Amino acid sequence: MLATGGALLARAQYATATRPMIGFDERVVRLSPDAHGLVWGCQLRNGAQDAATVRDVRYAVRFLGHDQPAAGTWLDRDALTDELERMGLRADVDYMVKLWTRGAPLAGQERSMIGWFGPHALGVIDTLVVRVQVVDRVGDVHERSNNLLKAAIREPRQVTPDW
Repeated sequence: MLATGGALLARAQYATATRPMIGFDERVVRLSPDAHGLVWGCQLRNGAQDAATVRDVRYAVRFLGHDQPAAGTWLDRDALTDELERMGLRADVDYMVKLWTRGAPLAGQERSMIGWFGPHALGVIDTLVVRVQVVDRVGDVHERSNNLLKAAIREPRQVTPDW
């Protein structure tokens, strides 16, 4: 019994040491040096030393106005894109949402793009919540969610200083 308790304690300590620290960063960015438009850029961050593996990424969207998807519905990227197109938004023109596949690595101490939203998209979308599930080295599942547009500067005038 003492050995079992010791093993459980060791596993718990190892799980704590390898636990991902998932966070989100958003700011106003310019798409490229020659681009004229500013967009709201969103990134996913793993602040831990150890890598994690993406298990699932889902979205919940609410639009300004009355035309809403079903409340409480989590959408995969394809369904989100369908909803955005239904509202007249064009992929790679008004917005971009990265395709995250199951098993994709999320390196430690790194940021990865979630997507960006231009002025037209920011004038149509009220809320866009992303829910990210990752698996750590031990096999534990960790989940974080965030409204990517909560602090959005909807009429950007300048680029936000570096991440």
